[in-house]
Amino acid sequence: MIEWRNLYRGLIMGASDVVPGVSGGTMAVLLGIYERFIDALNGIFTREWKRHLAFLIPLGVGIVAAMVSLAKVIKLGI
Repeated sequence: MIEWRNLYRGLIMGASDVVPGVSGGTMAVLLGIYERFIDALNGIFTREWKRHLAFLIPLGVGIVAAMVSLAKVIKLGI
């Protein structure tokens, strides 16, 4: 089952990636999902890959959406 709340977590991680000096990994620690994120990345090549993708896909969509939209906002502001 896809965890849609990870979309919001991904938005926060992606927004922090756009800010210089702040990383998405730091936000993952603050959000309490860092260990699960690393486990999911390692688990892609196991038999439980579907469960890990259900965690990673909404997270990745949020990260990409935040990075693209905020990069455009910063570009317009410069």
